[in-house]
Amino acid sequence: MAGWKVRVLSTAGRLTLAKSVLASIPVHSMGTILLPKATMAKLDQLSRSFLWGSNGGTKKQHLVAWERVCLPKWEGGLGLRPAGSMNIAMIAKVGWRLLQDHTSLWARVLRSKYKLGEALTGNWIVKKNHWSSTWKSIMVGIREVIFQGQGWVVGDGKSIKFWTDRWVSDQPLVDTTRAELPENYETLTVRDLWQEGTGWIWDKILPFVSDNTRLEFLSLVVDTVTGATDRISWLLSPSGEFLVRSAYILLTRNECPRQSMESFFSRIWSVMAPERVRFFLWLVGKQCVMTNAERKRRHLCDSDICPVCKGGVETLIHIIRDCPAMQGIWTRLVPARKQHEFFMKPLLPWLYENLGEDGVTFGVPWSTLFGMSIWWGWKWRCGNLFGENGKCRDRVRFLKDLAKEVLTVSEACLTQNPKPLREERMIRWIQPQTGWVKLNTDGASRGNPGSAAADGVLRNNYGEWCGGFALHIGRCTAPVAELWGVYYGLCFAWDRKIVKLEVEIDSELVVGFLTTGIGSSHPLSFLVHLCHGFIKRDWEVRISHVYREANHLADGLANYAFTLALGLHSFVEAPRDVISILQDDVLGSAYPRNRISLESGIDVEFSYLPRGLINDAISPRVVISNDRQVQNFVGYIRKQESKQLCLTLKDPKENSGVHIDGNGDHGGVPPTDGLSHVKDEIKKGKMILKEINDEEEVLSQKEIEYDYQFRGALMEAVKIKQEFRSKSLLKSTFEILAMKHNFDYIVLKSDTSFWTARCVVKECNWRVRAVSLKGTTMFVITKYVGEHTCAPSGKAKIGRTASAKTIGNLIMQKYEGVKEGPKPNDIIQLMRIEHRCKISYDLAWEAREFAVNYVRGIPEESYAKIPRYLHMLKEANPGTHTAFKTDPDGSFRYMFISFGQSIRGFYKAMRRVIVIDGTFLKNKYKGTLLVATALDGNSNLYPLAFGVVDSENDLSWEWFLRQLHVVIEDDYDLAFISDRNLSIGRLLPIVYQRATHGICIHHLLNNVISYLHGKGVAALVAKASKAYRIADFQTMMTDIVKNRPDVGKYLVKADVRKWARCLFVGYRYDVRTTNPAESLNSALRSPREFPVIPLLDSIREMLTRWFFKRRTLSSKHTHPLTLLLRRRLQEGRKRACDPRAIFAIGKQPHEFTDELWKTELWRVGYEEAVNPIGVPEDAWSVPQVVDEEIVSCPESRRAAGRRRKRRFESVEDKIRSQQRKTHKCSRCDNSGHNRATCDMPI
Repeated sequence: MAGWKVRVLSTAGRLTLAKSVLASIPVHSMGTILLPKATMAKLDQLSRSFLWGSNGGTKKQHLVAWERVCLPKWEGGLGLRPAGSMNIAMIAKVGWRLLQDHTSLWARVLRSKYKLGEALTGNWIVKKNHWSSTWKSIMVGIREVIFQGQGWVVGDGKSIKFWTDRWVSDQPLVDTTRAELPENYETLTVRDLWQEGTGWIWDKILPFVSDNTRLEFLSLVVDTVTGATDRISWLLSPSGEFLVRSAYILLTRNECPRQSMESFFSRIWSVMAPERVRFFLWLVGKQCVMTNAERKRRHLCDSDICPVCKGGVETLIHIIRDCPAMQGIWTRLVPARKQHEFFMKPLLPWLYENLGEDGVTFGVPWSTLFGMSIWWGWKWRCGNLFGENGKCRDRVRFLKDLAKEVLTVSEACLTQNPKPLREERMIRWIQPQTGWVKLNTDGASRGNPGSAAADGVLRNNYGEWCGGFALHIGRCTAPVAELWGVYYGLCFAWDRKIVKLEVEIDSELVVGFLTTGIGSSHPLSFLVHLCHGFIKRDWEVRISHVYREANHLADGLANYAFTLALGLHSFVEAPRDVISILQDDVLGSAYPRNRISLESGIDVEFSYLPRGLINDAISPRVVISNDRQVQNFVGYIRKQESKQLCLTLKDPKENSGVHIDGNGDHGGVPPTDGLSHVKDEIKKGKMILKEINDEEEVLSQKEIEYDYQFRGALMEAVKIKQEFRSKSLLKSTFEILAMKHNFDYIVLKSDTSFWTARCVVKECNWRVRAVSLKGTTMFVITKYVGEHTCAPSGKAKIGRTASAKTIGNLIMQKYEGVKEGPKPNDIIQLMRIEHRCKISYDLAWEAREFAVNYVRGIPEESYAKIPRYLHMLKEANPGTHTAFKTDPDGSFRYMFISFGQSIRGFYKAMRRVIVIDGTFLKNKYKGTLLVATALDGNSNLYPLAFGVVDSENDLSWEWFLRQLHVVIEDDYDLAFISDRNLSIGRLLPIVYQRATHGICIHHLLNNVISYLHGKGVAALVAKASKAYRIADFQTMMTDIVKNRPDVGKYLVKADVRKWARCLFVGYRYDVRTTNPAESLNSALRSPREFPVIPLLDSIREMLTRWFFKRRTLSSKHTHPLTLLLRRRLQEGRKRACDPRAIFAIGKQPHEFTDELWKTELWRVGYEEAVNPIGVPEDAWSVPQVVDEEIVSCPESRRAAGRRRKRRFESVEDKIRSQQRKTHKCSRCDNSGHNRATCDMPI
């Protein structure tokens, strides 16, 4: 790079050149040979020097370490790539082409010369002396990249090793087995375990694989029909094709988890500002700007005083905000009501919140004005320091004009490629032409991958049901489920001798696969080839893509398939669950496809309907009319699944929205508008592709739709012939309308077939009448006068209020999958802001109770489900031990549950130390939750058992310990840790006679401080409890007794063997407190308010999540020691020298470590998954003896006063909390004083 570019260009400009030029110059050489390390180091040095402005022999300060600069932008780097990793990634591309290519001359020459093997066994990559440098380079790419990221696509199964190759998931099956494999497992191929005509040979597979893996096998087949062969596939690419970018990510990924900074730096790089401004904001985020404080830290200057104000220390936050020169600018830019909060926040939160602010100030986005102000604040500071500032009469006006100029340029760039205008239209299912049969298919997956189902429906030109099928696949992704639906649909139609078939699919991705083809390395190629085999037969097939609104029947049947057993199910007649959808399609019911159209003169109204808002009462749509409601919507869709944003277009002249008429058609828009036909012929048959011109985002997972049957009932403007699914929907609709428009009405008649109402003012013409459709529960409005003729003075001041049930249905989704949910005051604000309704506190409380009870269950009914729930939980998790006890009258007393996966993992891989404790429940019937937990090799909580009892007493603890004894046998190497509970101290030696008992040092110290006022010797007691040698312990005990005899007497009375580590009889390792059990109680803080069944399900869900997360983390961790122990070793090496004696004998530190702290046993502890109950409650199948057991709610007596929901803080808790708090002055940002007493010059 020329020297003038280093001198003239900004750092942002040099960064652009470094990416586009310096990184591109050696690419050709990198793709052919592995460059020497010295060369690659020189390339990195050139990039570093050019980026930071070094020229010739002059050196510049490198503000950020090169390793951090090379990180991706979303992780806090600049996206530069080191030459070494890019060289190997480029070489790996040549290796991939070599393995894939069997016909090119160069590939055949290299294969023949170096005897390249066909199968990726690795035997042929052993380094040979006669290899050329080029071939050695290619082998490095294959060994370090290809072998790490390649998988297999199943063809005939002859080349894939069943247990050792990666063909089911991203890891071989041998790493996930739950039993020891047979001796010859390494030689078994996929074809060896597949039998033509019957499928997988399950008796040779099931004993070794988990249930989830078994479900994944159900979606895989071996192709013995079309002659396809096994192909290698690149696992890091969705298409299976090798990408250099993914290879680079594979080489540079960091297996150690680190804090995600994606949202922080994404805000920096998305600010509408020049690149140099964004680069400076990145430096601010890294806190690497060369302020005087930073220069003094790097020993470049002696003074850290601000050169502008000559007052405070020149930190980064001082320059860009707190310096008086900048404070005057910010006070004119920031509104007065926000200034206190603006000037109080630390640097990074201040930067994060203001860059993410969506508001507009002085006609420009606040983030743009904010970023430009920071940039120019730094420039003005440097100008004052070096005397280069020009005259600027009004700096605030200058910043405003500059921000407007940036906005104008950005808008001009965006308007060069304007997006086409869109409009809302109605979509409906269209009958096929005469002589044709239409096949609608669909697939769904509850996860990625997850439990999956597919289906297909055949209908003639009258819309009549000609046949259908549903396939409960097992476990796979949504595209796989969609393709299975197409394949079985084609088979289904061919068997019925259909000669003209029209296939409609709502997945544009699948339609693209079937029409334009797919690469042989793609993971879905085997299914696409099977479908093409049917399409090419002697018949005429049309494949078209339709929107979801035109595929409701297939979608409903796919959801119904989840309730069926695994396998294929055919239907001669339509199932009852989808009959109503079939009838709607025959009648031509249309559904809105919301499209944006921002033409001049058109009013646009956005609204949305969360799926969880509706149960059996109608809910109005949530209209978005201000910035706060936009934020609510964005926050909602982040917590929930994908939602549809509805849009209503209104003509200001007519003041009317887009509605559906009585026949379900949309006025002015024909049903087939927007369809164009493109023909594509294939041998032995015709394929006619119908594509929709409008683009639609391709989703990897099926979108969750809201229930279309409520659309008509959600319109504020009710009209004649409008239908409602039930009477409750009809009543709820008018309750919401009356509450929003502040009027009241009287119900004149209401029965199963008739409902009529009029305005509460007799003289008013407003009235409505609805009747039920014969033979159904639907109601249709036959008469409606929507205009009120009564005088406003004659109306009541407050209109009719919606019932708690209706409001509860509106807010129900806010309690699903969350810990707390909105409180009554929050509900009042929610109804006022989002629904423009005012409700009382009592009504909000009742609505909350309804919503909570519906989502979490009624407490009284929850106890009755205990026998059936525990039985189904044992069926889903083999080896699980459950028990419950009732009074003679059937009242609930105790319950116990211990998952078999936890018990087996405890015996295989955990320390024999169990921490037991209890905590109170906060539901209606109170009670106590008893827990027993261990710690894994990474010191994570490993729950073993849970119990629900009436209180902590002798009877309850004895029953819990005896149930625990069933799954955890008594042994001399077993240890229990608890607090000084009298019941535990008396009963534990009776139930567990061989195990040892230790007490929590935390509770012991708390008693010493609280009751004996021994704060002065507390530290000495804690040190004595941690002593490893008896001599050291006796010395410290002597000092304690000498200084405080009463404390010494108390410690001896508490039994020194139970709290002193050196005198403990058994092995308690580093478990000195009951913090593990208390941490588990804290994790269940909110579920402890739930009824008993939701409480148990929350525990099960927590264990499922923990086991999956830690199983994934441990499988990716390659170091012999666990993460925690490895980090402790690294921290120890920083404080002291390496253990030279260990290395002198050729050993590694992990060879002297107990097996319990090694990664291998860490993986073993989580190799099994904790499974949920796989069927809905109404499909539970339990024995008669279980079904006949009766459990009623326990007897409870409310205690006096309001019960605390959090335990009392101990003295030690308060001391620690005070030690953690560091108060700083909000004026000068120094500790030791506050703003009122600050005398620092500013």
